[in-house]
Amino acid sequence: MNILDIEEVLGEFLSYSRVKHSITVACISFRLALFHKVDIRKAFIAGLLHDIGKEIKIKDYSKYGIKIDRNLTDFGENISHGVFGKKLAEKFFKIKDDIILKAISSHTIGSADMTIFDKIIFVSDLLDPKNNFEGIENIRKEAFLDINEAAMMSFEFVFQYLISSRKAICPISIKSWNSLIKS
Repeated sequence: MNILDIEEVLGEFLSYSRVKHSITVACISFRLALFHKVDIRKAFIAGLLHDIGKEIKIKDYSKYGIKIDRNLTDFGENISHGVFGKKLAEKFFKIKDDIILKAISSHTIGSADMTIFDKIIFVSDLLDPKNNFEGIENIRKEAFLDINEAAMMSFEFVFQYLISSRKAICPISIKSWNSLIKS
C-alpha cells in the first residue's frame, strides 16, 4: 500500500481530528528522520499509522480478529493502541516492514531496545503543535540535537503526568527508561 492509499483509508479508522494529528506526526517524523539520517519514507508511513488503533475500544479489538496481551490491555487504550495499531497496520494496510511496525508498536510505551527510528516516532507524537505543556519547547529543540535526550525528556514528561494523575506506569515503559539511561 502506498502513502496516498494509506491517507485515504485512515478516515475509516480515525476521526478527522485524529487523521490531522497523524498527518502532523508523519510530517514531524519525516523532518526528524531527514535530520537524523534515517529512512524518511518509512518515518512518514510510521507517523501516519502510529495512532491507527487509538480510537478503537479494547472490547472491540476482537472484531478485527486481533488479540492483545492482557498485561497491556489492563492499562487501557492509551497504552495498548500502539501494539494493536501494529497489528492493524499488518492486517489491513499490509505493512510488512519490521522497522515501521516496531515503531508503531512502541510509540506509546517504548521498548528496551529502542532504535533511533523508534525514538523519532515516539518523540514526534508529543511534538504535535497542539501540545503546549510546560517543557515542550525544550523537547522540540532537543529532538533536532539529540534524539536520545529528547526521548528521555519525553519519558520524563509522560511519567510526571502519570504520577501526578495517580495512574499506573506500564512496566515496559519503565524498562524503556532504564535502557535509555544506560545507553
